Amino acid sequence: MISLVGIILLIGIVKKNAIMMIDFAVRTAAALLGALPLSIGHGMGSELRRPLGIAIIGGLIVSQMLTLYTAEASTGGA
Repeated sequence: MISLVGIILLIGIVKKNAIMMIDFAVRTAAALLGALPLSIGHGMGSELRRPLGIAIIGGLIVSQMLTLYTAEASTGGA
């Protein structure tokens, strides 16, 4: 009986974790898409803004991958 309660609790924690991960990924995607015009922009002064956009996009991608990797490693692949 106690183990059944533990399994139900574990299912709830895993589902909450998945919802939070999806919410974080959506926010990161919005920030990444917001920096996209900086990285592909043309025109006067674009040579100053392009490195900023590339750094933002690269940093968001790397941080998202590290977050997903550490979250997956901490849950044991569940």
